[in-house]
Amino acid sequence: MTWRLAKSLGVLRDQINVQWPVRAKGNDGTIGDERHAATSSDHNPNSADVVTAMDITKDLAHGLDSRKVAQAILDSRDPRIKYVISDGQICSATVSPWVWRKYTGADPHDHHFHISVSADPVLYDDTRPWQFLKAVPAPQPRPGLFSNIIATEFGGSTDEEFSAYDDEHLITDVELGVSLPARFLSPRRSVRVIKGNRSVICPIIDVGPWNINDPYWANGTRPQSETGVDMTGRKTNRAGIDLTPATMDALGIPGPRGTRSTVVDWEFVEVQPPVVAPLPPPPTKEPATMNLFNFLPLLMRILQILPQIQDAMRSGQSIFVLLQKFAPDLISILTGIGGQLFPELPAPSQTQIGGLMMDPVKVRGIQNKINQLKLVTPPLIEDGIYGAMTKDAVLKFQQAHNVVPADGWAGDQTTGALQVEVAKLTPPPAAPAPTAGPVLSLGV
Repeated sequence: MTWRLAKSLGVLRDQINVQWPVRAKGNDGTIGDERHAATSSDHNPNSADVVTAMDITKDLAHGLDSRKVAQAILDSRDPRIKYVISDGQICSATVSPWVWRKYTGADPHDHHFHISVSADPVLYDDTRPWQFLKAVPAPQPRPGLFSNIIATEFGGSTDEEFSAYDDEHLITDVELGVSLPARFLSPRRSVRVIKGNRSVICPIIDVGPWNINDPYWANGTRPQSETGVDMTGRKTNRAGIDLTPATMDALGIPGPRGTRSTVVDWEFVEVQPPVVAPLPPPPTKEPATMNLFNFLPLLMRILQILPQIQDAMRSGQSIFVLLQKFAPDLISILTGIGGQLFPELPAPSQTQIGGLMMDPVKVRGIQNKINQLKLVTPPLIEDGIYGAMTKDAVLKFQQAHNVVPADGWAGDQTTGALQVEVAKLTPPPAAPAPTAGPVLSLGV
């Protein structure tokens, strides 16, 4: 059967195409299908084989709001209008003129609008321009958006393809990715692919389709393959981007894998790097708190009495005799060391602290307990030095556990309290399981 579209509708469609040059056309329609053929639809050719109805696709992504366009056409009161259907409503030029009413047909026309023109040949073939465009100004193109690009499928189990980048890995069915017809230098940008109300962000993993040196996005042109012949003379399918099977799936493109094609928009996007939690600071080494210049006299006294102690030990004197003999000198040295670190304390306490300073094993034990209790962050380095940081941590512990005096000095009371708190960290051993008693057998 030979049929044609009413000339007035051809003019309207051309005006819409000029106003929205990259609009989607997936729900455009003129002549009816078998379902329409069984009804009195205007999509069926009339006695002159002329179709007097047309559908125009809603495409909000590119600025074509089908309801607004339908309303603008109605507002023009053009005598060619018979009725318009949009979003579950119908508006007629003759029935309740120019007032929207509920539409009860099976298709609510929410993906397109429908327009039927008059059955009068003079009107339906009237080729005057339609007066509606002032009410629906042309949308401003979004910078950086490449619209209405034919996309074909590549890679996956039905099309063994290796990436042109990185490790040249085999592209899988579950890998998101696109291919563009020019090679990118590292680092490559990511691409957002848009299809209707769906979008997906993908890496660029290959070069193509068709050409390998057609950066149309940088040249402000359309894909060269849209000419129908690529740069080497091969006939093309006009595709300007390739999508992996997983990308086609994410956009909801139907059909068997390896055969799908569609029309998409795409743009470059900057993907933010993942936020990485900062690493904990490394343990801080105790700062040197002792003035070596002030310690020189103490060191000299130690050097003076050391040979005497060695000679006494070689002569066989007992340790108790040595302690009694050199006690005044040792107490003086220990008091000097303690006084340098804790000048605010009385002399007996300074002597005790000085003794602790001379025993790094004890100091390391205190530092270990402080770290187990997580009293300071970062933890102390267990180096046996009773410096300012160790003193501050001990003071913090004393204040938290009511140890008196709270002076930063780890005396017997403080070390005992530390030991008690560390012991609480270790759960008590489980009670042994009860054992069965002896089995008694009763004689018969």
